[in-house]
Amino acid sequence: MRELAERARAAERALRKQRAEEAEQRKPPVRVRASVQQTFVRYVFELPDGTGVATALGDHAFTLVFDNQLVFDLSDARIAEPASVGKLSQKPEGSGTKVEFALVGDVDVHSFREDRNFVVDIGFQPKERPPLVPAAVAEEPPPAVGFPLPGAAAPKAKKTGAHAAVGVSLADVHDRFTPASAMPSPRAGRHRVRGRGAG
Repeated sequence: MRELAERARAAERALRKQRAEEAEQRKPPVRVRASVQQTFVRYVFELPDGTGVATALGDHAFTLVFDNQLVFDLSDARIAEPASVGKLSQKPEGSGTKVEFALVGDVDVHSFREDRNFVVDIGFQPKERPPLVPAAVAEEPPPAVGFPLPGAAAPKAKKTGAHAAVGVSLADVHDRFTPASAMPSPRAGRHRVRGRGAG
């Protein structure tokens, strides 16, 4: 009789556990929202009332342990994963649920509770913006524009058909078009004018 009673109690416990698991599976998944900020990605876990959370930060992972059996919808969170998160996973942990962020490199992690939400911020290094102008174009110096210096040889003209361009320097233009009266005397400034005496 005692053995039969023990078997009946064990079967009842197994039935209650099975029903509880089925009820948990019928629950809609808990959505995890993710938004990309300038230097971090924010994950927001929308939790049912009365759900507790424990956190643990290791060298290569950040772990959340919820004290209820929950199923999280991580579709948005996985789309927004930064390079500092190698993998985001969830699995049952005893009577609760474990969510783990596998971290890559030295990562800043912050977490806090806000009403019914639990918030996790995972930092990342922003990528360098590509240059607006291609490097080959940006490094190419602009073509030099100007007139030849005085005394420098004028470039040879290239003939085109029956006509030929004539190269004229600024010095030639100055010599040809400067009036003789405006040109200083070779001995200007050295002459002295003596006044004549009365008489």
